[in-house]
Amino acid sequence: RDAQESRGLGDVYKRQVDPVARNSMSDHIKRLAKVGHILCFQEVHGFWGDVMLTFQGWLPGWHIFASTSINPDGTPNHNSGGVVFAVCPTIASVACFEECYLVPGRAMGLSVWVGQEVLHILNVHNFGLSITEIKLIGEYLNSVANSVKANPSQCFGAALGDLNLKAQNEKSFKIGRQLEGSIRAVSYTHLR
Repeated sequence: RDAQESRGLGDVYKRQVDPVARNSMSDHIKRLAKVGHILCFQEVHGFWGDVMLTFQGWLPGWHIFASTSINPDGTPNHNSGGVVFAVCPTIASVACFEECYLVPGRAMGLSVWVGQEVLHILNVHNFGLSITEIKLIGEYLNSVANSVKANPSQCFGAALGDLNLKAQNEKSFKIGRQLEGSIRAVSYTHLR
């Protein structure tokens, strides 16, 4: 192995979640699964295969959809968080799914079809999005909104995640407190 590859493997081992934390996370997700039918997660770190195996182990029988992060050169980036959908067996047994990978590891859409009805869900972890990626996500949201408007009795939409975008030259907030001189800009896209 070359030095870069060895260092990369070392980083993987150093970043392994300790077993106590992993068990605690597993227990928490299993509790969520008892009361939810579709679970959405952000900041899921790891390689795609590892993420899939972990969630399939935590949620046997659930359908798992994951989008993990990639580097600018297209290689996997296990150090950066991705997004995951988990759909319970009851819904999965009667549904068809359509995945839309908008921004790897950052924004993913999932359409859940049951008969003629469809639920479109956007799961976003917005860290590091470019203007082009934000526009792509906006186009997806507009497409979902148009579908809902055209057929509101059979088409539903939801967007979730950390949609905390700042306007140009806007300063950050710290724990709900506005920093001196900053102006908060908020915009919403109403889906239904």
